[in-house]
Amino acid sequence: MWKRIKNFLINLLFPKYCLGCQREGDYLCEDCQATLEISSIHQKADLEELSDLYFAADYQKPLIQNVIQQFKYEPFIKELAKSLSSLIIEH
Repeated sequence: MWKRIKNFLINLLFPKYCLGCQREGDYLCEDCQATLEISSIHQKADLEELSDLYFAADYQKPLIQNVIQQFKYEPFIKELAKSLSSLIIEH
């Protein structure tokens, strides 16, 4: 009960906005998540311990760059884990 009240107040005072289109509701709305393209980038590595590198998404795209930075650096947005993991799974 208290957790629901706490979450309601947090969402009321600090609403979530999409990192792509700024629409209120979630950090990555369905429309923006659908625009994230699966990458087919494959690169040979020159390291003895690592032979190949595969990329799930192109980091040069502003939206994916912003999503990864918001997930990786403080203040962490842990809720982005589901969106990022689904991108990797699709890859």
